[in-house]
Amino acid sequence: MRNITKLASALLVSALITACGGGTSGSNDDTPAFGRADPKIEFLPQKPSLLTNPGDFPIEANSPYFTQLNIKITDDNGFSAPGNTVVELQVSNVEVASIGIPDDSSTNDVDESRIAFVGACLGTNSGIASYFIRAGAVPGTVNFTAGVTAPLTSGTVRAGGCATQQIANSRPISRTLAYTVNQGPAPFQRLVSVPGRSNLLVNTLNAPVTNPSPFVTAVEVTQRDALGVLVSGAREVVATIDESDLVALSIADNLSTTANEFTTLSNIVRPILISGKTIFYVHSRQRSGTGRVTVRAVDPITGAEISQVLSFTIGNTAQANQPANLIVTAATRSVYIAGSEFIPSYQSTTGQTTNKAVYFWNPDIATCQWIRTLDPYMRIGNHVFAK
Repeated sequence: MRNITKLASALLVSALITACGGGTSGSNDDTPAFGRADPKIEFLPQKPSLLTNPGDFPIEANSPYFTQLNIKITDDNGFSAPGNTVVELQVSNVEVASIGIPDDSSTNDVDESRIAFVGACLGTNSGIASYFIRAGAVPGTVNFTAGVTAPLTSGTVRAGGCATQQIANSRPISRTLAYTVNQGPAPFQRLVSVPGRSNLLVNTLNAPVTNPSPFVTAVEVTQRDALGVLVSGAREVVATIDESDLVALSIADNLSTTANEFTTLSNIVRPILISGKTIFYVHSRQRSGTGRVTVRAVDPITGAEISQVLSFTIGNTAQANQPANLIVTAATRSVYIAGSEFIPSYQSTTGQTTNKAVYFWNPDIATCQWIRTLDPYMRIGNHVFAK
């Protein structure tokens, strides 16, 4: 953090402002130092105004909530200030806007670009000190006051503050920029992924993929751009998993293909957003635990990647009050389902109901001897059902 003045410390800018009678006129002090004209301070914001930031979004290219503010320093002859000339900057109201600086690559414990500052200092490079203006949550107009010391000399920028070489008869010079932040959109999230449920039964015997099922849940994804508008056009999101033996993924079946995409399980899926919305599916596997699914998308305005992590509990007892109604159309293997609070009902294609059976199996192929001690009370096709 060598480029940062501590917020609690008295910034040199404050002294500069006092010495110059406030410095709010928008022009340099005309009293010369050493009989020479004072250096020129020029504000060069890339955007004339910003919108209030509804979600405390970080600095991103092309964001409507941030802009780069270059402060150009030239001497009385019009030449660029010496390299590393210290330029201090202070803002009058951090609720409307704050100061941002580039990340200092020499510090590993903090990303300075994500911090909002009341005051900071940077050294010039080719006569330019490059800051950022970060919009706050309140609209209004704020003053950014920049200060240097005349005559211009190279200084030191280090963690905790800046130091300017002291020269006899040197004096502070400052200039102020009035900057406006207009009202932006209401608070919103750019990426929202909502699962139908977060608890799934462990699929101990690798039961066939069906929907609805106690082993499957849908995840609805909604994406908005940096202005809070549902993204338009056909754009993809990417969902991935961290452990393939806990959960798997699939997408809705595409009727234009011969494959069944819903039953095709994968570690990664790319569902397509239509008018900002899409769906994919999470399937439990044969092991209990916590499965995590990461959903990623790209903001169409800023180009930044946004993401969300979902957690799913895979266990022997599913979430209460989340019944499943499976349609049994065919069977190729025996299936065992248990759950004290989660007891699904099954319905055949002819309308027969299992009345919340706890167990069902195919007696022709079942190999478990214990299951044969149960007393089945009904049969649908090749399967019998018991409580």
